[in-house]
Amino acid sequence: MSSIGAAALIGLLSVFIMPGLSYSLEDSSQVFKNALSSSDGATIVVTGQSSQRIQSDQATIDVNVPVPPSDIDSVTNTQKESIQKLVNAVTSSVGQDNVTISVGQTNLSTFTSNGNPINSSTFSAYTTIPIKTDSDHFSDVASSLVNAGFKMDSISVNQVPTNPGMNLPNATITITSGSGASANSDCVSANDCFSPNPISITGGTLVIWNNSDSVSHTVTSGRPSDTQTGSVFDSGLIKPGQSYQRIFQNAGTYDYFCVVHPWMVGQISITSDDKNPTPETKLQITLNIVIDTKPDTLQNSIKAYQNRLTTLKNIMNEKGIPINDLKQNQLNLNQFYSTPAQYSYFTSNTDVIIKTNVKNLDKVLEIVKTQNVNISNIVLSTSDTLIDGMRKDLTQEAIDDATQKAQDILGSSGLTIKGIKKIEINPSSTTTGQPVDYHGIRLFTNDPTFYQSGQASISITVEFQVGK
Repeated sequence: MSSIGAAALIGLLSVFIMPGLSYSLEDSSQVFKNALSSSDGATIVVTGQSSQRIQSDQATIDVNVPVPPSDIDSVTNTQKESIQKLVNAVTSSVGQDNVTISVGQTNLSTFTSNGNPINSSTFSAYTTIPIKTDSDHFSDVASSLVNAGFKMDSISVNQVPTNPGMNLPNATITITSGSGASANSDCVSANDCFSPNPISITGGTLVIWNNSDSVSHTVTSGRPSDTQTGSVFDSGLIKPGQSYQRIFQNAGTYDYFCVVHPWMVGQISITSDDKNPTPETKLQITLNIVIDTKPDTLQNSIKAYQNRLTTLKNIMNEKGIPINDLKQNQLNLNQFYSTPAQYSYFTSNTDVIIKTNVKNLDKVLEIVKTQNVNISNIVLSTSDTLIDGMRKDLTQEAIDDATQKAQDILGSSGLTIKGIKKIEINPSSTTTGQPVDYHGIRLFTNDPTFYQSGQASISITVEFQVGK
């Protein structure tokens, strides 16, 4: 069933009134008598109009039926009972034949507090710990960790001097915050996703990239458009808060970029400097080891984490890795609720649509107030039945208007209307407002003239056959 929106019916519609036909009856009888006295096939074309104020005759009430938190079986049963109770109350008040009620979508949701499900007492622990070794011992250390059940979140490789005490010149490049958010980031236009950029250094300088962003990045030699990249250097993933370093010795210009976010590009220019010593270097490999625990009570999760950390320290001792180098990232204790058993409470919300005659609106609203439901929306509209009735009435009134105008024009000419040769519905005018044609009735919106009341109108052109 079609309808016209409530806004149109309560005041946003206007009517388009065609200008009235302007004529003078002075000497008209003699003019027509002289012109048409010898013609039996004469016609006269006249425009007729009619308009009526639109009245709303139907109301649509959108209500939401909520159910308090409970176990899933109770929520489902309560939902059915609440909806049936609402339906019975409304139909008893206005009559079953005077209302249409349809039940819409039901949303079943877990009941949470501060983002966590109620009665969830299971937790899991998670953290990452970087362990540093060199290329000679990497295979042995990695095998021991894997055999002990540890997972590796990522691996990064840095070039470091063999003699840490060597006084090398160094330069620091910052991976700026927010640079990985989008290709439209501010740093792209400013060319400082890597800052400073570009940078010029002398041979033998240690360059350190610090990741100050909240996501991981890479420092990879080459350009995003190159078919082969990373042949000169490649950091792998540099996690937030971590760094990558490399000693640049040979003169030249090196382009680099982030593989994950290719809009991040940088360049290093190196000039020879015989004054800088040529350091001996080695590869330092950092393994980001994951310590995670199975879901358990909070106390047991903390205990399991401590046991895993002790196991990791023992492996480091066996492999000669100083315990003092162990730097633990933040430990997260997460409430675990991925299994159905954790969801102890649920809520549900159901949309119910009630349609009735506008005369019953007050009764329905009174009933709804007593049913513990929420009113989401109320729409007043006009039914197709009323629109069709108005169209018939308006059409007849417009024809009558045209007939009366034709009779006034003919006056005492001695000519009379013999019949109607043709009737045309006039096209919608766009001189004001926005025209809406619906079921043969022309409606106009956004016209302040009829802001307080909706109007519908019809304009027709009638060609009458006239004769003596």
